[in-house]
Amino acid sequence: MKKSLLKTLTLLVGGLFLASCVNAEPASSIESKPEAPISNSLPTSGTTSLPPEVSQLIAPANEETPMPTYDIATKTFIFDVGVEKHSYIVTGRFEGRFLVNDTTLTEYKGITFKLNNAILSNNEEGGSVFLYQPHSKAITIEALKDTNNSVTAKGTAISSVNNVNLCGSGTIAIKSATEHAVKGDDVRCYGSATINIDGSGKDGLHGKNFFTDDGGDGAEKKIFNGTINLKAITKQAFDFCNDKDWSGSINLISTSVVNVVSCENVFKSDTKIVLDGKVTATGIVDKAIAKDKANPNGILVLVSGEVSFNGTVLAPNTYNY
Repeated sequence: MKKSLLKTLTLLVGGLFLASCVNAEPASSIESKPEAPISNSLPTSGTTSLPPEVSQLIAPANEETPMPTYDIATKTFIFDVGVEKHSYIVTGRFEGRFLVNDTTLTEYKGITFKLNNAILSNNEEGGSVFLYQPHSKAITIEALKDTNNSVTAKGTAISSVNNVNLCGSGTIAIKSATEHAVKGDDVRCYGSATINIDGSGKDGLHGKNFFTDDGGDGAEKKIFNGTINLKAITKQAFDFCNDKDWSGSINLISTSVVNVVSCENVFKSDTKIVLDGKVTATGIVDKAIAKDKANPNGILVLVSGEVSFNGTVLAPNTYNY
């Protein structure tokens, strides 16, 4: 009986000892399976602190707007267009790309990004912050009221296969190290935003046509009564020229204000330039107004606003360059 009790106690103590050894093993030595990447998780991107959580960075602005997916390898948020307009509020810091996916939909609406004190960048060679791939409609970048926002890239900061709208009532700074700051087909500015093009490796604003309105009609039409500031522009501040299948034009209405500091040419087009607003340009290296080399004809320039190039006032008149 004593031997049986002693044996039982020995087995019990041994089992407790083994269990305590397992529990005492450091967590770092326990092998665990790596978690699958979460589609909307954010990388550190080499910064000293993590970017905001997705729910803090991106918020749908209406019920029809779905959350994007995220590709962690390329630091790319992927947005889809839909039959209803998709709109997002973007807040805080992010390094990477916002890609609006190509679509197989025959009917779809554009997409709007409402910047709410957003600081967005892409440090990849040739990389864009906003890249719009669908072949119709537009990408709209809106600076919300009383906010300061920036979009900085090594490549074209805001690039669209079709149109680009810049609007709102806040401030947005856009910069490209090696390419255009903004590139699209029709580039339209409306609202009361302050748009600062803070440097570009090529053109500041580049496309087919430039307008200071939203293209609407009658009472629905929205015009631009804000300010566009451009500085450290390597090529043209505004380059809207023929590229085989269109004729480019530039239109500045009376309520628009443009300030340019340092560029090769201020305006480059191949058909018509309308300067009805206030334009002040200094540090012009080559010409105030230049035409596309492929255009053998002159450019019609209609001046009715306050226009000054390198201190020389261009009197209201009709010119042919």
